Amino acid sequence: MGYYVKNCGRFGKVQWLIDNHDAEIIDQLEAGVMVLAGLGVVCVVTNPTFEAAGFCHCIEEFDRFTNFDDRRRKVWLSMDRVKLEELCDIKVTS
Repeated sequence: MGYYVKNCGRFGKVQWLIDNHDAEIIDQLEAGVMVLAGLGVVCVVTNPTFEAAGFCHCIEEFDRFTNFDDRRRKVWLSMDRVKLEELCDIKVTS
């Protein structure tokens, strides 16, 4: 998995993105549609010692986060794609 939101702590990433960057919780189906449309989608994955907020910038990345064998808790969020790229310190939008 590729790009991650930086500098927002080990836990509490969902609320941090909502409070500070106008992110909204969405379901996995809506996330897939938004990824295909090129919009900003984040998947926050809960690991035992930290949360990871991954940028689903393409359908291949989305497929990695939705792997059936990966049973970790996930929360999907939508947010401004340009802002998301800034938070990940990358530029993938052409």
